[in-house]
Amino acid sequence: MSNPQRSRIVLVAACVVAFGATALVGLRADAPAPRPSAQAPFTSQSNAEMAGALITAARASDPVVCEIAGHTLGVQFYFSGMPPVVSGMRPADPVAAAVGPWTTRPIEDADVVPPLASALADANPCVRNLSSRLLGRTRHPDAADALLEALQTGREPAQEAAAIGLGMKDERRFVPALLVALSEGGPTLRAISAWALGRIEDRRATLALVNALDDTVEDVSVAAAAALGSIEDPAGVAPLNRNLADGSVGLRLAAARALGQIEDSRAVAALINALGDVDPLVREAAARSLGRIEDAAAIEPLGRALSDSDPRVRTRAAWALGEIDDPRGVAPLGRALADDDVRVRRAAASALGKIEDPASLPALVQALADADKDVRRGAVRALGEIDDPRAVDPLRRLLSDPEPEVQVATARALQEIGSPESIDALIGAAGDGNPQVRHSMVRALTDFRDDRAAGALIRALGDTEAEIRRTAAAGLRKTKSPQAVDPLVGVLNDSELGVRTSAATTLGNIKDRRATPALVAAMHDDDARMRAVVAKALGEIRDPAAIATLGAAVSDRDNRVRRAAVQALAGMNDSRAVDALVSALEDDDPEVRRRAARALGQRR
Repeated sequence: MSNPQRSRIVLVAACVVAFGATALVGLRADAPAPRPSAQAPFTSQSNAEMAGALITAARASDPVVCEIAGHTLGVQFYFSGMPPVVSGMRPADPVAAAVGPWTTRPIEDADVVPPLASALADANPCVRNLSSRLLGRTRHPDAADALLEALQTGREPAQEAAAIGLGMKDERRFVPALLVALSEGGPTLRAISAWALGRIEDRRATLALVNALDDTVEDVSVAAAAALGSIEDPAGVAPLNRNLADGSVGLRLAAARALGQIEDSRAVAALINALGDVDPLVREAAARSLGRIEDAAAIEPLGRALSDSDPRVRTRAAWALGEIDDPRGVAPLGRALADDDVRVRRAAASALGKIEDPASLPALVQALADADKDVRRGAVRALGEIDDPRAVDPLRRLLSDPEPEVQVATARALQEIGSPESIDALIGAAGDGNPQVRHSMVRALTDFRDDRAAGALIRALGDTEAEIRRTAAAGLRKTKSPQAVDPLVGVLNDSELGVRTSAATTLGNIKDRRATPALVAAMHDDDARMRAVVAKALGEIRDPAAIATLGAAVSDRDNRVRRAAVQALAGMNDSRAVDALVSALEDDDPEVRRRAARALGQRR
């Protein structure tokens, strides 16, 4: 194949890959994801100068690398496994450096349009490709006009490029011109026009796209099916059903996916039939679409699909049963927890958590011993969703799981179940050596208004991790336990601001005047945020012993503190509070003055 031919195929692939018919030339669908690209370098060039540099670089670029570069400019025509990023290119390719700045640079000026518009007719497909995408990203209205003119009056290679740019712009006014291109253009233009119409999602295109399903070129029919899915017009269901039953593999796959996007129950029978398709990708897509439609008629067929020979189909069938959320899916999903493929087991555990039926408890408890940590974690989460106290004892064992993420999930599940037995289990694990695990246990205990939970949270105030101390201090608000006052006072001098403010807030919620002296002392904290929180806490406690301190805080250098002090004094029924509020009427901050005036007005 000659280089010009290969370059042309790459441009065609911009549309074809989106619809699953083929893969990009030179790329593997199962290729590992490249590392994220570095931030685009700063440049002092104008957009017009940069556009010229990009066009020059495109002429020297490998076509496949050019296509990847085009994806970084805003349109990604691929399913999965091919993240197109600049760092995936060879440094020697000039287009890599030329594209980089455009990935984050806004394009709003008109002077970039003329060179890019001229480039739409360039003989080099890489130049046309990148120019169309830059015009698609350009916000100036001249860019849209240039693309529309190229589609209507240009030669077919320029029209193909223009259609991509118009699809990126996603404006309804382009529909008539794209419909003409879909009807009268060559195969590549028809396919790209169908894609663009799908991007615009205007139902005026439905009939033309339905007709394009019968196009003699598979790329066009596949593009039309995908576009009908994007538009989500129920009028597309019947023709897509027909193509799902009798079409090429690529068209059947696109039809199955599109029917899931439309989510119309009239597609259920055809999609159930497609679960027996000879191609596993079609069967997987059918299962996914049945999950999106959520029709109970699919439960039994999806249950049978859990015995499919392809693990991808079984995985998707398990997911779909979870989406349908019907207890009749519990039995087949319970059996799927013993599947040989770990992906199926993970999906089954997750699906059972969505259904939330206690009947799945035995199978999920058994899955707690699975060799895969993600299956165990999924089973733990499902048991938490089911919220059955019978799960507490089996879950207790997972609090010592070798994987911290399983322990964390277990703490959350026990928190959701919320039984007295859950508290005992969490308290026993709150001293774990892993900070992440300890934090999850402490966070779970904050949901319980129980003396045992309060005791564990009080002990956590002495943890070496500041975030755990902060969570414990905040969690004690719910318990409002008087036994927490002295321990909370003890952390008002904590080295971490978040711990101090959480402790002060909780003391204000408990409203115990034993905390007043310590809070008064904390009004001298170096951080204004802490002083403001303390003032609010003193206002909630309403201890007259704090009035002098709050009165002094009305003159604090930080307006947040002054506002909080005025608000606190508003609730104090004492003449000293009135004097401080009167002085606040002359504050520089209008909000301080407003609060003081309102407080004084309420006293009349």
